[in-house]
Amino acid sequence: MLGILLVNCAYFALPQNIAGEMPSLETGSTSELLAWAFVRAFFELKFVALFSFLFGIGFAMQAKGSTPGDGFKQRYGRRLLLLAIFGALHGVFLFMGDVLLCYSACGVVLLLTQSFSSRTKLLLGAGLVLAMIPWMGVLQGLETLEEPVPETQSSLELSTAGPLDFLSAYVEQTPAAFAIIEQQVFAEGPSASSIAMRAAQFFVFLVFCLVYFGWRALGFFFLGAAAFEYGLFEPQGLPWLRRMRSIGLGAGIPLTLGATAFSIWSAGHPGPLVAALDGCLAELAGLLIPMGFAGAVLLWANGGRNRLLSAFSAVGRTALTNYIGQSVFMGFLFYHWGLGLYGQASLTQLLLISAGVLVLQLALSPLWLARFRMGPLEWLWRWATYGQRPAFRRT
Repeated sequence: MLGILLVNCAYFALPQNIAGEMPSLETGSTSELLAWAFVRAFFELKFVALFSFLFGIGFAMQAKGSTPGDGFKQRYGRRLLLLAIFGALHGVFLFMGDVLLCYSACGVVLLLTQSFSSRTKLLLGAGLVLAMIPWMGVLQGLETLEEPVPETQSSLELSTAGPLDFLSAYVEQTPAAFAIIEQQVFAEGPSASSIAMRAAQFFVFLVFCLVYFGWRALGFFFLGAAAFEYGLFEPQGLPWLRRMRSIGLGAGIPLTLGATAFSIWSAGHPGPLVAALDGCLAELAGLLIPMGFAGAVLLWANGGRNRLLSAFSAVGRTALTNYIGQSVFMGFLFYHWGLGLYGQASLTQLLLISAGVLVLQLALSPLWLARFRMGPLEWLWRWATYGQRPAFRRT
């Protein structure tokens, strides 16, 4: 979750035709290019894979403690429904790239396949994740073959436009022309227009989930569930964690650095085959690096408690509150209902802001849990799931 903010920060603060895109080699600054390369190499596709992997682990942990007839499926189904509601509200009102709604749908698949053997889950997960490597290449190659949208004069009345109007503008306008609309709506409002715009963008993201992201997330869900069921986090799993760390980081770091360098080179050599190879390399690195990170962090956790590990643990125990809290803070900085700084920050500045948010969450989460049993959103989630109000304050 902490690494995801470093990827998402640009999508809070900048129009879509700029966010996540490599700075121009001719007009962009060196610092901006290095900031982009840093995120691309070590965070993009990597930490959302870890997030998905952990979701699968969490499911398997809860399923292990269930017994036939104890209502686990119904209870977990309510939990997923509530997660979907959180996600829909988050996607429309705060951040168009919300993953919670997609995760709830993947969770339903995981719930329906609960009885599958660990081996089957491992094969399904590995198959889906590996299939994404060529599929990402296909998608990026096809993107280069799209016909450019002709320049047209926008007749959109922003104060009365609804989600379908913004969706039409997204399809019909050039990226640069649509960026002007984004800038005005998110920086200046009104609120109805910004909500309608975000709803349209959230719909586009959900289509992206159906085409690519959701299948990748589901693959890591299955891998996480299988890893837990195979005892990867028990003492007998330590040799496997060491292999994950060695292979994931040993092969992944050179690969991700090479893939990032290739992305920079490919900017001057456009074409479907180059774009396809770029996508395949990025996706492969997005598999190895998370594997290495997971192995390294789990081995670190097995080495004994320390203050930094406890701080990370506290953030994890309040993950939903921290995830939504990040969006509230970034929204306050960049949207019209706060400081309205949308479109004004550089990527370097955004990374520094995100790092500050992460340090703040690492500092505040342990303090919160010293007084309360869980985060406020976790408390609501648990209350609605079980139908009984859980204890909130520590006594």
